[in-house]
Amino acid sequence: MALPFRAVLLGGALLSSAFTAPAATTARPNVIVIISDDHRADCLGYFGHPELQTPHLDTLARRSTVFRHAYVQAADRTAVCAPARTGIHSGKTLYRWSQREPASQDPAHYSLGRAFRAAGYATLRSGKGVNVPSPLCAEFERNVEQSSLPLDVHVANGLAFIREQAGRRPFLLVLEPRVPHSPYPSTEEQQKLYDPSKLRLPPDYRVRHPFLPGEEWPEATVRTTLARYYASLSFLDRGVGEVLAGLAASGQADNTWIVFLGDNGYSIGHHGLGAKSDVYEFGGLHVPLLIAGPGIKPRETQAFVYQTDLLPTLCDLAGVPIPAGVDGRSLRPILEGRREAVREVAATFFMDQQFSVRDARWKLIQFPTHGRRELYDLQQDPHELQDLSADPAHSALLTTLSARLEQEKSAIGYRWPLPGTPDPAAKAKKSRPAKK
Repeated sequence: MALPFRAVLLGGALLSSAFTAPAATTARPNVIVIISDDHRADCLGYFGHPELQTPHLDTLARRSTVFRHAYVQAADRTAVCAPARTGIHSGKTLYRWSQREPASQDPAHYSLGRAFRAAGYATLRSGKGVNVPSPLCAEFERNVEQSSLPLDVHVANGLAFIREQAGRRPFLLVLEPRVPHSPYPSTEEQQKLYDPSKLRLPPDYRVRHPFLPGEEWPEATVRTTLARYYASLSFLDRGVGEVLAGLAASGQADNTWIVFLGDNGYSIGHHGLGAKSDVYEFGGLHVPLLIAGPGIKPRETQAFVYQTDLLPTLCDLAGVPIPAGVDGRSLRPILEGRREAVREVAATFFMDQQFSVRDARWKLIQFPTHGRRELYDLQQDPHELQDLSADPAHSALLTTLSARLEQEKSAIGYRWPLPGTPDPAAKAKKSRPAKK
């Protein structure tokens, strides 16, 4: 096994001489995973977005299985990045694995990096260092964990790694740049693509949500923010294009599985919300997911999947033992066109404040702390504009969906507060002055 590696940067690239892989030739496929930061589920040109320009991701999507219903299963904080990335690297729900929990020495609970290392893969993670599961990231042979590094450096690290390993060892490369996360990094080239005055407002735009807390989103603010956000997505797309071009130049393009996904979504005026702390379809827990590579059927699928499915899926594809303790399910049968789904519904949980469950048509949202619920017909109302929960004609459906939501909570081991998570109610009570 390779010696531990501590990242050393020189001129924006990873020093190849800092680690020497054993010489070997292999036909085992490589894996590249690119995780964007705050990427709303509809934000690819491939999806027919009226303004967004993402040509490289669109090309990737056309040769991928495109999952239109991929979700962060649960979040225990407003910084959804942390539980989301923990789920990606651990294959477990946040109710069974914490961001700060040490990496396991037990193969049943191996992380993504550890599982592939144990199977003989060269492994590199290069990406942000804020709101990530550092103990799991450290399981890669090389881990460049630094949020201040720009996209170009992480791309350069990945390209150097591809060149170094191509044809010698199968490799797992995970890139996690802090893009398009605020302050929305981009260059003038991308900024020129988007005129705020000409951008369309989201179909579900509101100045403010009717009862959830948050700042106001006037039209001018939404337009300006969207222009910066879209420019940053186009900037990310350029980086993805460079990685794909480097992979092609290495001769490994036909022998590499490529995954692109968002860590979480982003609202920017959708439903009057501004970040990622909601369970609406175009809010914080719905993400884009593309998977391409050998044996994968290019198509769109409506299957309900979670980010925790990624680890068992990649292990299954690569012939790496799937850790027995994962909560996720392998998507290989869907990728190979042998099955249409691995679960009947998708359920999402944001703290103790918002829960949802949906099937192919209907979606129930519960707001326990507000004593409210909403019901949407997603076939007729994909942007969740018409709440049908007060319609007596849907009372039986509400009962059925409520029961299914409780079933899903039990299945994932939902509990609140989590150990080590401050209880907001207890905190508020403690801050109130004692009665005299």
